[in-house]
Amino acid sequence: MTDSAQSNLYAFLQKIPRLQSLRTDGHGVTYTLLSEDLSVRQTLLDLTLHVGDMTATMVLQLASLPRLRCLSIEGLKGPELSKTTLESIKKIELRRLDLRGSQVGHRVLQEILGRSYALDKLYCNVPLQTDFPRDTFGGGILHIPYSLSPSRIGTCFTSTAHTLTKLDLGTQHLHWQGHDGSRLDLSSFVKLKVLSIAALCILAPLPLRISRDGLYKLLPYSLERLVVKFCFNIGIFYSTVYGVGQVEEQGLNQFLLEDMDKSSYRWILELATFKDISFPRLESVCLYEEVSERYAMFASEEWDPPLTIDHSFDEADIELDVSVRLPKR
Repeated sequence: MTDSAQSNLYAFLQKIPRLQSLRTDGHGVTYTLLSEDLSVRQTLLDLTLHVGDMTATMVLQLASLPRLRCLSIEGLKGPELSKTTLESIKKIELRRLDLRGSQVGHRVLQEILGRSYALDKLYCNVPLQTDFPRDTFGGGILHIPYSLSPSRIGTCFTSTAHTLTKLDLGTQHLHWQGHDGSRLDLSSFVKLKVLSIAALCILAPLPLRISRDGLYKLLPYSLERLVVKFCFNIGIFYSTVYGVGQVEEQGLNQFLLEDMDKSSYRWILELATFKDISFPRLESVCLYEEVSERYAMFASEEWDPPLTIDHSFDEADIELDVSVRLPKR
C-alpha cells in the first residue's frame, strides 16, 4: 500500500470513530490500525484481517486493543517479537482468538495466551517449537524437520486452562518427520466443553505400536463434545502411506471383513465406559479421517461398530460417529 493510499485509509477510518467491527483483506491495513491516534482503536470489538504482511509483534499489538474481544488473523508471516512490545503489554481482553489461517510459533502463541486472562474460544494450528526456513514449504505443505511432541506443546496452553470453553487445534498443511509418542493432556481444563483436535496431539500413529488406551484420562471433566481429526499422517484403524495415496492393506482388509482385534477400538469404547466418572456431560464423539490430499482422492465410509460399542454408547447416551478413508474404486 502506498503512503497516499494509507493516508486515505486513515482519513476514512477517522470518519467512523465508533466502528466496532472490521473485516478486511487489504495489505497495509495493519500499519494504519497501529497508528496510536486512530480513534477506532478505542472502539473495535471484532477484527478480522486476511493479510500477508504481519509480524508476531503486530498481532500482539492489535490483540491488546482495549475493547477488542474477537480477533481473527490470516497471514502471520514473521516470528519476530519486539522486547519493547512484550514489556509494554500486560493484559489482553480477547474472548475469541482465531489463528487458523496462520502458522504461529510456540513462543509467540504462549506470549499472547499468557496475557489473555478471559479467553473463551481459541482456534489455531499446532504451534511450532522452533522457527523454520522458508524453503521447508513444498506443494503448500510445511515440512518440519523434527518430530512432533504433543506433551511439549501443551505448556503453550496452560495459561488458558481456567478460561477456555472451546478449543480447535489443527495440523493443517503441517508434516513432521516423526512423532515422539507423547500425548497432550487437557484434563486440567476445567471449563472446556467443546474440543476439536488433531489426532496427532492425543494419539500416536499406528506404525509406532503405542497403545491408545486411556485417552479418556487426557480429556476434561467438563467436556460435552469431542471431535478428533485424522490427517493423512495418522489413521483410526489402519494407516495411509503419506503422499502416495494408498492405505495399509492388511488393516483395510480387517476393517472391511469386520475382523479387527478388540484392542484396535478399545480406546473408543473407554469413552463410553468411563463417561460417568470422567466427563458426565459428554453428548457426542466424532472421529473422522480426511479424504482428499494432493496426490489422491479417497472415499469416506462410516464405521459400523460391533454391538458392544453400539450398546455401550447407547447406554451412556453418547452419539458416536466414526468415518474412515477408503481408496476410491
